[in-house]
Amino acid sequence: MEQMNGWRSSAESKKSLLSGTAVLFLVLTAGIIVQEACNSKGTQRVQNQFLNHNPKVSYVGIQKCAECHQDKYQTFKHTGMGLSFDSASHTKSSAYFKKDHIVFDSVKGFYYYPFWKDQQLFIREYKIDGKDTIHSLIQKIDYIIGSGQHTNSHLFKQGKYIYQAPLTFYTQEGKWDLPPGFENGNNQRFSRVINAECMSCHNAMPRMAESSAYQFVQIGKGIDCERCHGPGELHVKKWENEQTKITGNDLTIVNPSKLSMDLQIDICQRCHLQGNNILQEGKKFTDFKPGMHLHEVFQIFLPVYEGENPKFNMANHAERMQKSNCFIASQHTNKPMTCISCHNPHVSHKAMGKNYFNDQCLACHSPNSTLFTESKYQHTAQSNCINCHMPVSNSRDIPHVTVHDHWIQAKPKNSTENSEIIGLKSINGGKVSNDKMILAYLSYFEKFDKNPIHLNKAKDLLEKSENIELRIHYLYLVEDWPQVINLAKKISPEKVDAWTAYRIGVAYQMRENWVSSIVWLQSACKTQKDMVNFWQKLGNAQLNISDIDGAYNSYTKAKNINPLDATVWNNLGIIYARKSEAIRAKEYFEKAIQLDPNYLLAYQNALKLTNTSQNLNWKRQLINQMKKNQLPTEQILPNELLQVIN
Repeated sequence: MEQMNGWRSSAESKKSLLSGTAVLFLVLTAGIIVQEACNSKGTQRVQNQFLNHNPKVSYVGIQKCAECHQDKYQTFKHTGMGLSFDSASHTKSSAYFKKDHIVFDSVKGFYYYPFWKDQQLFIREYKIDGKDTIHSLIQKIDYIIGSGQHTNSHLFKQGKYIYQAPLTFYTQEGKWDLPPGFENGNNQRFSRVINAECMSCHNAMPRMAESSAYQFVQIGKGIDCERCHGPGELHVKKWENEQTKITGNDLTIVNPSKLSMDLQIDICQRCHLQGNNILQEGKKFTDFKPGMHLHEVFQIFLPVYEGENPKFNMANHAERMQKSNCFIASQHTNKPMTCISCHNPHVSHKAMGKNYFNDQCLACHSPNSTLFTESKYQHTAQSNCINCHMPVSNSRDIPHVTVHDHWIQAKPKNSTENSEIIGLKSINGGKVSNDKMILAYLSYFEKFDKNPIHLNKAKDLLEKSENIELRIHYLYLVEDWPQVINLAKKISPEKVDAWTAYRIGVAYQMRENWVSSIVWLQSACKTQKDMVNFWQKLGNAQLNISDIDGAYNSYTKAKNINPLDATVWNNLGIIYARKSEAIRAKEYFEKAIQLDPNYLLAYQNALKLTNTSQNLNWKRQLINQMKKNQLPTEQILPNELLQVIN
C-alpha cells in the first residue's frame, strides 16, 4: 500500500509487492499435441489435434454437460471440486456460528465475528477499549471458497474486483481463525485482492476483463467438467448435430483417462502441485488446457531442503506422489500409476466406502505376498493401508488442517518443519533457462520467503545473463536505486513490462526525481491498469511536482479499484488539504481512520489541518482515539500543537 506522510511521499515499503499466493490458471492456444500411450514395451506417440484447444472455442458450463451426463453430474456436485466455490449461503457454508465464535488478532488488536442476517453472511471487524467499542466495520460476504472438507474462506465483491475477508473456518478443528497468510502480524484485513491465479484452482474458468488479471466479468460456481475436459462448445455442437454415434477418438473434447500418464498428471498437478509458478514467454494464466504439457505454459518451482522428509505444502499431492516407490516402479509397466489410479474425480471419496482405497492398494499388493506374510506387522486384507503408509500430517502453509501425505512409504518418517533450504528446482519438467531460474529465485523471495539465499542465488546466476529487466528486478529488491536508474537509461518505458517500469519509477522516487518517476509510472499504469500501488505511486510523484489534478485522478483510480484501502482516502485527503478545502480533507481523513483505526499517518495529517475552533474539538477527539488505540501521540505531533489542543 502507498501512503503519504505529512503530505509528502513516504519511503518505499519493504514489504513484498507481489501477492501471495497461489496457483496459476492457464489455457493453451490451438495446435498439434502429442498423445502418448504407455505400455510395457515403452512409449508410443500418436499425434492428435484436440479441436477444443483453439482459443475461439467457448466454455459451455456444467449445466450443459449435465444434460447428457446426468449420472456423473449428480455424483460430481458432491465432490470437493464440485463444492469448491459458490455464493455465500447457509447451504454452502460448513461453518458453525455461535456468539462465542470470536477471533482476536493479538498483533493488530482487531476482533472478528461472523454472523448471519436473514440469508446474508457478514463479518464484523471491531476494536475495544475496556467496555467501549472504538472501531466497527461490517462487510457483507458474497462468496464462500473451499469445499468445507478442510476450510471455508470468505470473499466479497467491490465492483469487478474480489477481495478476501480476514476470517476462515477450519472444518477439521471446528474453529474460526485468521486465513492462511494473515497470521503473525500479516493480517491484510480487507485488502487482499483475488486474481485469476488464485481463483482458478477453486472455480470454473472465470471471464476476465480485457488485459486484466483482477477484474472479473463472470465467475462460475465450483470447479466444473471443463476444467479437466477442456471447453465443450464443439463437443456439444457435434453431438447435437450428429445423426450417428461418434466412432474413434472424439477430438472435440479431452478424455483424461485416454491420455498418457504424464498428460493425466499435468491436469491434476495444475492445482495439486503448489509452488512458484513462472510463465513461459508470451503465455498468460488462461493458456493451459487439458491435454497439454503443463511446462509448455508455465513451470513450477519448489524449494529443495536438507533432510529426507521436510514438511510439505497443502496442495503438493502430485509432487509427493511422484516420490513414491509405487509410482516410480509402475512407470515401466503397462499400468503406470497416476492420480486417477486411486481417485475417481466424479465421485466424492466419502461415497466410495471404507474399503475403496484399500482395494486400490491390493490391486498390486496381494495379501498373500511376502510384503504381508513376512512383515513383523500383521497385514491382512482388512488392514487400513492409508493410515499407515500415507499418514496424516500438518501442512507447512495451512494451519489447523491435516492431510494424507501422498508420499507412499513403507516406513513413513516424521516430517521436519525447520529444514534448511538448499535452492529451488522445477518440478513439472521442461527445460529451465538461466534467466528463468533467476526469475524463479527473485519471485520466490517476493512471494513466499525473504530468505537471502534466494537473492544470493539470483545474483550468482545474473553473472551469466544479459537480461536488463532481471537485473533491475534484483537491484530493486536489494534497494540499489542508483544502479536501477543507471540501467534504466539504457531502455525506454514502452519497451519493458509493467513491473519493470514500476520498479524504475520507484527508484526515481527514492532519489526524488519526480518527473522521471512519472514517465515510468505512467507507462506501468498504461500496461497494467488495475494495480492499486501503481496508481498510488504515480499520484505521489504527481503531488510532489504540484500536479494536483493529476494526483487526484491517479488516487481516484486507486480508490475505484479498492475503496476499502485506507491509504487511498488519506492521500485524497491530502489533495483537498493542498487545495485548502479543509472540510473535504477532514472527511477523507476520517474515512481513512474509520477504515483503519491504527493508521498513524492519517491521524498525523488530520491533526495538521488548519486550527479552527471546530477543528480543535475534533482534534481532541482524534488524540483520545489515538490513545485508546495505543498510538504514540507524542512522537508525531509538535509539542506546541499538543499544548494547544489538549
